[in-house]
Amino acid sequence: SSSNRDTLHTAEKNDIIKPKKIIIVGAGPAGLFCALQLAQQRHPTTGVPLYQPILLERGQPVESRGRDIGALIHRKSISTESNFAFGEGGAGTWSDGKLTTRIGRNSGTVRHVLTTFVKYGAPEKILVDGSPHLGTDNLVRLLRNMREDLRKMGGEIYFGTKMKELCVDDDETVTTKVVKGVIVEYGNTDTERLRPSELKREDFLNAKEKRKGSVDTIYGDAVVLASGHSARDVYEHLHDVGVQLEPKGFAVGFRIEHPQKIINEIQYGSDWGLSVVTGRGPTDLVNQEYFTEAAKTTTSLSSTTTTTTTTTEEQQQQN
Repeated sequence: SSSNRDTLHTAEKNDIIKPKKIIIVGAGPAGLFCALQLAQQRHPTTGVPLYQPILLERGQPVESRGRDIGALIHRKSISTESNFAFGEGGAGTWSDGKLTTRIGRNSGTVRHVLTTFVKYGAPEKILVDGSPHLGTDNLVRLLRNMREDLRKMGGEIYFGTKMKELCVDDDETVTTKVVKGVIVEYGNTDTERLRPSELKREDFLNAKEKRKGSVDTIYGDAVVLASGHSARDVYEHLHDVGVQLEPKGFAVGFRIEHPQKIINEIQYGSDWGLSVVTGRGPTDLVNQEYFTEAAKTTTSLSSTTTTTTTTTEEQQQQN
């Protein structure tokens, strides 16, 4: 009937108007691309967004995260929630920024990632380089652009927001539990350390509404966990609530860093190591002092050896 059609049309229209809220835990590569993909989905007829991503990050935006990492490196002062492991962009933001993969350089998904990076400010050469490399400076600008575009598309981002637990339907009559949202704890929103040019209206509202140490429940239609490998508390919670976890194989690597003076000595030898100039004052000064002292030690040992040899020859002549 006409009334039934009108009712169905109204219901469909209401469903379209209200996009599904998808909570994403973690603003690393997986979380960011998930949020962007969801925010870009539109109804084919009306163009209304189908999803509203709500991105939760326990760490800080790249601007203040950079200062936290600087404090860790230079003053040995660590922020437990804003460091090399946690914060906008994930653990790789302050790494080498190498774009390596084992799933095919020219596959559709890999090309999509690379073109998305270029869209948000990465150099176009990563599309053709055999071993593309971004670098932290490019990543910081790129992440800032991603964040702004995500908000323009209706997404929400909350920094200093740590997931404590999954909010699960407590209906004991059903065997399959349904996740309704997440329970979060608000940490330092860090807006007091953001410069005026970095402080967005959304950041101010988030900081004003969320109090440090307070606990809240955020509800959604689905939850995506993109928390990264360092969020052990998340995996411990999943284990505690009975979520089936399966280990996967992984490769472990490490990098050994040596002082520049040692590298110079190994590569150029004691005779030419002193001539190496990097252009970094403190490094070059240490290098100069190291090789100068080494030369003095060598000269002193040489003199001692000569004296000892001469004395031995004199004793042989006397005998």
